[in-house]
Amino acid sequence: MESSRQRIIDTALDAFSRYGYKKVEMSDLAEQVGLSRQGLYRHFSSKEALFHAVVEHVHDTTLALAAAAAQKAAADGPVAVLGALISERFGWFLDRVYGTPHGADLVSESSRQCKSLNAAASQRFAALLHETVAAQVRSGHLELRRAGLDAAGLAELLLRAAYGLKSPDPVPLSAAEFRARLHQLIGLLCASLIPQRSHAPRTRRSR
Repeated sequence: MESSRQRIIDTALDAFSRYGYKKVEMSDLAEQVGLSRQGLYRHFSSKEALFHAVVEHVHDTTLALAAAAAQKAAADGPVAVLGALISERFGWFLDRVYGTPHGADLVSESSRQCKSLNAAASQRFAALLHETVAAQVRSGHLELRRAGLDAAGLAELLLRAAYGLKSPDPVPLSAAEFRARLHQLIGLLCASLIPQRSHAPRTRRSR
């Protein structure tokens, strides 16, 4: 059963996305979740504290989804694994936050109020991506040395590419477009890094 705290966070995320951070009142949120204003403040001492919890929820959700998606794609090769990991981290955000009427406002407000939280989440994802790349190298699915790369270097390239695709300049991409372009880009980056294994059947020598 969903906790009262989580219901408040989900309702606040929807409200902030629909109306913008500044227009959302705590009294309106309390009414939507069936609490008194005092009851709401027992969970969150201020609108700023609630917004901080919303941002933390977004980060925790996308990181968990990314890890689960990469694990699910494990049997499908490095392009699928890396694509799943990165697209879930950013795709959910594009769907639920940036793709909403006040997404840009929320991003700006998050940068103002939650710098340390955002930085910590970015570091967590960078570490997860690095470890995922390293695991693909250890398992023999990627060969980086001939390209002059190591796991950290490839992880950085992939992360910078993802941030570039996510940027609204020159034209913002929808979540679906982002995922499609990301998989194309990862395929191009990894094409020369995947060891070529011959699957051709052996032919018998004629006597």
